[in-house]
Amino acid sequence: MEILPEEMLEEIGRYLTVRDLLACSAVNRKWREALNQDSVWRTRCHQNAEEHIRLTPQKLEPNFVIPLNADVDLSPICKWRQAYMREVHIRRNWRSGRFQQRRLVDQSNSMYPPVYTDDGEDEDNNPFKTKFHVDFFTNDIMVVLTEVSIELWSLESDPIVNLSKLPHHVPTHVFSGFRRIETDNPGMVLVHYNGVQVFFMDPISNSLTLQHMFYFDEEIKLPRMTCDVIKKMFIYEQYTWRYSEYFVVDSLFLGITKYKETKLHVWDLEGGVKVREEDCPINVEYNIIDLKASRTDGDVLVVFAQLDDSPANEKRLGVCGIRFTAGFYHFFVYSTKRLRFLPYHHSRWIRVGYASTIQKPYIAVCDHEKIDLYNYLSSERVNTFWFRLEHENCLGVTERSILCLHEKTLRACITTNHTVVKTKANVQMFSVIHGNFVDITTARNGIWEIGETAIIRTGISLPRGCTQVVANTAGTKLLVRQLSNEKTLLLMLNFW
Repeated sequence: MEILPEEMLEEIGRYLTVRDLLACSAVNRKWREALNQDSVWRTRCHQNAEEHIRLTPQKLEPNFVIPLNADVDLSPICKWRQAYMREVHIRRNWRSGRFQQRRLVDQSNSMYPPVYTDDGEDEDNNPFKTKFHVDFFTNDIMVVLTEVSIELWSLESDPIVNLSKLPHHVPTHVFSGFRRIETDNPGMVLVHYNGVQVFFMDPISNSLTLQHMFYFDEEIKLPRMTCDVIKKMFIYEQYTWRYSEYFVVDSLFLGITKYKETKLHVWDLEGGVKVREEDCPINVEYNIIDLKASRTDGDVLVVFAQLDDSPANEKRLGVCGIRFTAGFYHFFVYSTKRLRFLPYHHSRWIRVGYASTIQKPYIAVCDHEKIDLYNYLSSERVNTFWFRLEHENCLGVTERSILCLHEKTLRACITTNHTVVKTKANVQMFSVIHGNFVDITTARNGIWEIGETAIIRTGISLPRGCTQVVANTAGTKLLVRQLSNEKTLLLMLNFW
């Protein structure tokens, strides 16, 4: 083991579990030294989170401490094994429900005053409707969207400190179009249908500025960014949100307009230029209908189809606003690192019940009453799971599983061992929060962990009236939004 080159050790390490690595490291000193390499441990970590976790002071007791070597002749634990140990410590805090809780907004706080609704409902029953949206801008900065501004708040201060406030027109129907840009110079986008507005933060002043505006299905960005142009981009049109799909991967923006064209549009957000306009890799005139991004890598699932709109189809079963799903589907994987489609290609006729997702190196394709799992790097089908979805939003993905909700039972198809585990709870809905942690809505709302042999309830219980749960990239903080007495409370849970 000790005489193998580092490249070969790295390749061997890809096929070993963490338990295997620890067992091998305990064989003798030479094996321990051979496996104490950053190249072996780095792939086990969230690489975007290492620096933040390492440099952020710990506020939760007991603190994590790197264990000292009993033998002074042993080399120090390598950087990325230390990073892995820190992440394990944070995950244990999630599991046990150990966290520090802070109220960021409560009923006595006038930071975001409630406004009266104008929906014709009785004021006594529904007097308030608070119009703001929160998310993480970076691991320790919160972004708050209101209808008239975009604000950045530092979460490291107690109480929290306002870093900047940019007056900007942000209608409530655009709140869901927020996406982070996780680059060295952090930023964000706001998207409505095919309109995109790009913002970056100045690292010195912490001020936020609008850098670019473009319609992603056009060739160049807009030359003028006046108030009228900004408002025009975000004009509400019923159902338009259903016909676009988009993702931000590092500094790239990928967008499609469903059912209306055949192209995948790729933009460089830092430069504000279109870098690619990709057609279907095979010579067919099929419309592009779906786009899914991997949580762990820059690979994107791109789906083309020719849908059958004949009256014979079951119109009660629709997908994304289209009242027919039968058709011939083509599945491809696009690499944002190489800016091209990978060799993988899968095609099939689907009569009804289409849904799909991606978790490198797998894609899952749902066809009525079964889910097929494919390895897109080897072009092999690796398993079939026999159960159907309620609808396409009942399919999700964690770091180790593909989730399926059917008849109020949540099943997890574990991709590492190709087994299925399920909950016994009466599940209404679910959403993936961070890593393998999932927010599951039942009679008692809480956060669960998808394990290799079971779906396990953590020690984190969510309050009644919880309307939003969002984690930062590092998994060290959680924002929880709830309604209480017709006003909004905003809590922050700290796990580090």
